[in-house]
Amino acid sequence: MSRRRPTLRHGLHLLGALGLTCVEADTSFGAVSLDGSNCILFAGQVKRELAVCVVWEGEGSTLSISLVGRAPNQVDTIILRRNGADPFQTLHVAARPPITRSDVGLLYSDMNFDGKGDFAIMRRGHGAVRKPFLYFLYDPKLDRYVRSSVLEGLGTVAFDASARVVINRWRDKAYRYKDSFKWVGNRLRLHERERSGGPKRRCVHIAYEWRGRKRTALEPRPCKR
Repeated sequence: MSRRRPTLRHGLHLLGALGLTCVEADTSFGAVSLDGSNCILFAGQVKRELAVCVVWEGEGSTLSISLVGRAPNQVDTIILRRNGADPFQTLHVAARPPITRSDVGLLYSDMNFDGKGDFAIMRRGHGAVRKPFLYFLYDPKLDRYVRSSVLEGLGTVAFDASARVVINRWRDKAYRYKDSFKWVGNRLRLHERERSGGPKRRCVHIAYEWRGRKRTALEPRPCKR
């Protein structure tokens, strides 16, 4: 039996044969972290192609995300294909995500809650930088993924699909914060904040009201437990 070097198209057929292209999103945050179950690692067997990950877009369509660069994990190009066809978009990046059989530094999720999948690539290894991901939101009018400086400006975030909010946790010297943002067009607006800590070790909940671009904080209340 001859040994065949894997190609992207061969990789897609292999994923389909193994039934690994369909990925279920987490019900609470609607996010999928990609790993060896739905990615093929090429380990230098294909020129400059480090890994290709396949996610289920729905309606019989799959999206393949090909990470291209220098081994083992220096990614400079992302190539996007649907259903194994020719590329429909090429993105140029500078990232060093983890690329192992147990952990590939990609995230696939509906990040702006418009019903379309978006994705992010990790800039560096876990915990290495304050803004760990490069985010790309799908624009259906352009059929293109557009980088989101709005999400990148928040740093580490989570996506709560049930409440349709983007959650950002952070802290200063005295307090810990949990901020919940809602999308308004292409902007994120602060919707709620929980603040805990301080001298009295209390947790307060603050809701915000918007009129145009003016934000008003409502009366703080104790956090719900």
